[in-house]
Amino acid sequence: MAVEARFYVSDMKFAAHAPEAAQLKLSAVVRGPENAAWAAATPSGTIEMYVNNPKAAQWFRDRQLAREDISLIFDVAGEVEDRKFG
Repeated sequence: MAVEARFYVSDMKFAAHAPEAAQLKLSAVVRGPENAAWAAATPSGTIEMYVNNPKAAQWFRDRQLAREDISLIFDVAGEVEDRKFG
């Protein structure tokens, strides 16, 4: 079984020493009548992460400026042969 959660970008900071990277804070969507069902299942919650990919950081920034919600699917991760990504 997978679980879907809806979030919005509630805070985004860029460091002077690494302007291409971003520190993100995602908050659970609970506002508005269209999200009443989601709010009942996920009344609160945050995810914080650091993104060191300029295109990914811009994607999150675009969602923040447009005030668009994003969804995350949580499921068991598949096996990875080589965990040395890169």
